[in-house]
Amino acid sequence: MTDAAPTNAEPYTGQVGHLSPEQQAVYDQVVAELKADGVFSEERHDAYFICRFLRARKFDPAKSKQMIADYEKWRKEFGVEEIVRTFQYEDADRQVQEIYPRFYHGVDKEGRPIYIEVLGKLDVKKMMGITTTERILQGFVYEFEKTFSQRFPGCSQVAGRHIETSFTILDLKGVGLFQLPSVQSILRDITHISKTYYPECVGKIFIINAPFIFSASWRLITPLIDEVTVKKISIMGGSFQTELLKHVDAAQLPVEYGGTCSCANGCGSVEKGPWLALPEPSSNQQ
Repeated sequence: MTDAAPTNAEPYTGQVGHLSPEQQAVYDQVVAELKADGVFSEERHDAYFICRFLRARKFDPAKSKQMIADYEKWRKEFGVEEIVRTFQYEDADRQVQEIYPRFYHGVDKEGRPIYIEVLGKLDVKKMMGITTTERILQGFVYEFEKTFSQRFPGCSQVAGRHIETSFTILDLKGVGLFQLPSVQSILRDITHISKTYYPECVGKIFIINAPFIFSASWRLITPLIDEVTVKKISIMGGSFQTELLKHVDAAQLPVEYGGTCSCANGCGSVEKGPWLALPEPSSNQQ
């Protein structure tokens, strides 16, 4: 493995350049078996890709290999290459964006792209009258692919080290008791795609303006969730600004979240980040 290691990684974290002898042996075994099975992709399966899937399956060789094989199968069945090549936002997608705002805007103090979802405006019934679940998921896959092909490389170039995780803000302001099941359903579908096919790409999740019932439910399920995942998630009510600013410079954060960024038509309408200065690359995970 010749890829440069991330400078903030501790020894034996399972990241590129930080593998124990045992982890390196598993890495070599999985790559060899993928090649023998005709599953290995020279285009997509670089060291960072392989290590992400290995970490997701705790370096279990059989489970890691199966996860990668399932990913490649899903990629063909879902038509990922076609989505990346042809997907364009249409009027219906822009209407959905109005009631389900999602956008990338700036970077955190570690140089990771910031992704924001505003769930309080989400009216699932209205949204499904405009679009379909399949179309929504296609849009998310398109954005996942763009993150790997453009956003992470752009952030890495500016940071001077490899960036492969994002900083996510989920804003629950305005989410009522009766909305929670619908919101959780949407998040469940998206989370499945994320953890199954784009694993280990979430660095930190801030859930803000969380209603009491959400926080209470989280406390109940926390013991059932992997400790590493739990450490990535912070759930806060309306007093989140001070804590959020520990992770993000004010200039990178929209004013409504305690920052100083105030784009002319609202930060949600403008993508902002170092990746915008890069030429658009070909479609594949880097």
